[in-house]
Amino acid sequence: MRKAVRDPLETPGETSSALDELLAQPVVASAPRVLAPVVGLCVATDHPTLTGRVEIEWIGDEGRTRAWALGLLGVGVRVGDRVLLGSARGCSEPIVMGVLDGLAERPAAPSRAVATAKLGAGEHLSVEDSRGREVVRVTDGEHGPVVRLLHGDVALELDGRLQIRAHEIKLEATLGAVEIEATHDIRLDGEVIHLN
Repeated sequence: MRKAVRDPLETPGETSSALDELLAQPVVASAPRVLAPVVGLCVATDHPTLTGRVEIEWIGDEGRTRAWALGLLGVGVRVGDRVLLGSARGCSEPIVMGVLDGLAERPAAPSRAVATAKLGAGEHLSVEDSRGREVVRVTDGEHGPVVRLLHGDVALELDGRLQIRAHEIKLEATLGAVEIEATHDIRLDGEVIHLN
């Protein structure tokens, strides 16, 4: 006759605790057991096939252990972070519950390219619309990259503020006037303003 297993969330009885009963159950998952929350160290974030996983190393009952663990949505984990690692019923993988020292200053995470297109001599990157027409072309110009919009009038619209920053900015109209409209004041700030 099999012994009934008490839910680990229930209040333990006098003879055995819920944790003792949980520990007595056979391990059916291939992933290492993390029965109680432990502190681990993130050693990698680039799982070869799955997203949302980070590799954590910790010291448990079996000694030093390393395994890929699930991350919680909104919890950013970087290599070198100390994390709180645990497990949950219904999930065979360890779960990163949070990052310790989360308020400590950390260097900004470098941006990582998720896709790269390398252009050779005489080549360009093209974007087509649903009808197969080329609408955007990116080429390597003499003084740097050139982005060319190929069809008709172009409108750039957004709800917030548009800010363009560069060492130098030049606006040039080759076949018409330049018009500036605003519902409030127009301000020009500079060391010297030339108007011909």
